[in-house]
Amino acid sequence: MQAAEERGRKVLSHEVDELLAKHRLELFRCLELEVLPVLPSMPAHNVQVNPLPSQTPPTLARVSQADGEVKVHAQTLSVLPIGSPLTGSRVEFQLSGLGQDKQLNSKERNRKRRQKASNNSMFMSQRQRSELLAEATALEKLTRGKCYEWFSGILILLNCVFTGWQTEMMAQRALANTAMSVAIETATPSGVVVGQAFFTVLFSIELSLRWLADGFFEFFRTKDLWWNLLDLLCVFIGVVDFAAELLMLTVGMAAFAPLNTLTVIRVLRVVRIIRVVRVIRIMRFFRELRMMVFSIMNCLKSVLWIILILFILFYMFGIIFVSGVMGYLDTLELRQLPRYEALQQHFGCLGNAVLSLYMAMSGGNDWGVYYANLASMHGEWHFPLLFILYITFAIFAVVNIVTGVFVDTALQSGRTDRDVVVQEEIENKKEYLESVKALFEAIDANSHGVISRETLEQSFENETIMAFFTALKISVPDAATLFDLLDFDASGELDIDEFLLGCYQLQGDATGVDAKITQAEVRYVKQVVLGLKDSFQELLEDWNHLKNETLE
Repeated sequence: MQAAEERGRKVLSHEVDELLAKHRLELFRCLELEVLPVLPSMPAHNVQVNPLPSQTPPTLARVSQADGEVKVHAQTLSVLPIGSPLTGSRVEFQLSGLGQDKQLNSKERNRKRRQKASNNSMFMSQRQRSELLAEATALEKLTRGKCYEWFSGILILLNCVFTGWQTEMMAQRALANTAMSVAIETATPSGVVVGQAFFTVLFSIELSLRWLADGFFEFFRTKDLWWNLLDLLCVFIGVVDFAAELLMLTVGMAAFAPLNTLTVIRVLRVVRIIRVVRVIRIMRFFRELRMMVFSIMNCLKSVLWIILILFILFYMFGIIFVSGVMGYLDTLELRQLPRYEALQQHFGCLGNAVLSLYMAMSGGNDWGVYYANLASMHGEWHFPLLFILYITFAIFAVVNIVTGVFVDTALQSGRTDRDVVVQEEIENKKEYLESVKALFEAIDANSHGVISRETLEQSFENETIMAFFTALKISVPDAATLFDLLDFDASGELDIDEFLLGCYQLQGDATGVDAKITQAEVRYVKQVVLGLKDSFQELLEDWNHLKNETLE
């Protein structure tokens, strides 16, 4: 009887185990269906799931996401999430148990690591730039290339030199004619006209190519709208100037004498020299000069308000002094006295008074001269005292405030210029990576090209190496932790690419973005753990229910 009951219990226990296995398999499938849709949208992190030692469930899956690609491999369960703070773009759920994946060889791992490092680069890689450039037309490739920028810059510089030589040559010829007492020649030499034609044609071609590459209407919608309008103005002035010179040279000065009086066109030639600012903007290595030029341009708005404030100051004190002079020199006899001639010259009318006050503040004339003029009015001691008050306020208050406004505007323009900021960031990154490379070579004293865990641990005993890490703003508690953080592919060795990328990502303190990423990772892991807890709770309840039914 007992043997029969024992056999019955074994049969029931076997059936219960089979039923639990089916429930467990169904649970794993549901878990897989929940995990897969979440993976592409979860934050960038690494999560590795290790096997539970007491479980040997059926084959499940291994889900791996790298750079947006999801792969599923047959494998067995492991459900213990362990988050890794290290970063980037790899998210991995490894569910392992009975089966084992074939390990990637070292070449394949290195290839994927280099590809990942390239994709994780802060700035656009050469491959990405090449792909974008490949989509452009032949004309766009020409006008956006470095050679075209250099050609335009050199052409602008040569035109500036030519304009200066032309002006100096014409002035020297006029001086020579004056010395020889001969009539001044106003006609432009034919050689100068040929030079004007050369630059006018080249500038017209250069502008036309850029216009065609950008499109007729898009040319006026780009971020370089004002530079394009300046180029159009300069080319238009050049064409008009060349046409006028050509007509006067071919037909004769007498027939087109009015054209020779177009001094405005001659003065507007100077506008073409402003194009040299475009050279500074194009050539990236003019960083300091570029910052100064753009700071001056950004200060123009402040200059208008400063002129208004200074005019109000001069206008207010000018009215006071002119009114005082008019009240003091109220008779014809006083106005005709020689000692009051300078007083009337400087403060006799409002215009002269404003000019005198400006010259006294800016150093155009010694302010003692104007003080002596006001002091010549006997009995009117308050006017010289008021002038002293004006000089003190203008020099020690207004001038310093104006200087502060200009300095602040210059600093802000340097911080807000996108190209300058990007260029500085690129240079800082290059310098930092060069320093990290030097550190790698110092650790890899044997020039093996890789760093092992033992080599890194030995280097931490060197105070120079530790000081190097501190200078690079990399703070780690020990060599083992640093090695685990840098060894992305878990190969047991660190090559130069892995070391550079890892150290660059570990530098400095945590930012707000890092904190948000960590919060998102913890929130996601919490959701997964709670889901697993609920699933195992249901499984345990089913087990207890079946156990009770079996015992009954």
